[in-house]
Amino acid sequence: MIRRTVLGLGAAMVWIASAAAQESPPSYQADPTTYKVIFEDQNFRVIAGTWKKGTTDKPHSHPVPFVVYALSDCVLRLHNPDGTVYCR
Repeated sequence: MIRRTVLGLGAAMVWIASAAAQESPPSYQADPTTYKVIFEDQNFRVIAGTWKKGTTDKPHSHPVPFVVYALSDCVLRLHNPDGTVYCR
């Protein structure tokens, strides 16, 4: 059985991600070995991210509001440009 977790990030996180968009490319451009665009149309984009345990993303941005949907148990640690860390 797969345990699914849905994470929705609050307005403060979306604002920080939007502000960082000017300095870093979007996730799928910053690290194409980790992120793949699996669907895109004029309304939204679906990106699949696959990480091995203990890996760290390359710096990237989230230029628009986003939702993360984990397909397996994981610990998510986001490092913001201002140095704060969000763990889930």
